[in-house]
Amino acid sequence: MVEMLDMLNMAKNVEDFEEEAEKPLRTKDEDDPSEHLEKMTDYQSYCKGLMNLALLSANASQLREAIELCQPMKTIIISLLSLSVIFQMVASGLLVVERMTCKREDYHKCHKYNVMIGVLCVFIIVVNFLVISLAGPKEECDF
Repeated sequence: MVEMLDMLNMAKNVEDFEEEAEKPLRTKDEDDPSEHLEKMTDYQSYCKGLMNLALLSANASQLREAIELCQPMKTIIISLLSLSVIFQMVASGLLVVERMTCKREDYHKCHKYNVMIGVLCVFIIVVNFLVISLAGPKEECDF
């Protein structure tokens, strides 16, 4: 008799398990973790874009000041700042392409674009450090 009751309980447990297995994993009210990752990458892209815009405006200000420098340094500083602006434009273009690629869920290409943007940012930082270190106090130019 006890064995019969154990078998009935076991059968009921199997039926309960089957019912649970048929239910969806998440209800409509629960958040999907991948949505949080998407939002996070969107915020990161916005931050990258805003930082790029801030750096671009700082370089424009430095270009304006570089025009007043004396000749040998003037050409070098303007060239380096122009190179930095070109790198920033390329990084901005890659950022737009990266966002479109992520929206299409081609994450392999998205990762490659992120790496390229990171490398360009390193180059931009190096060039801007060179500009800061080379552009010293203004001296009177001998014409």
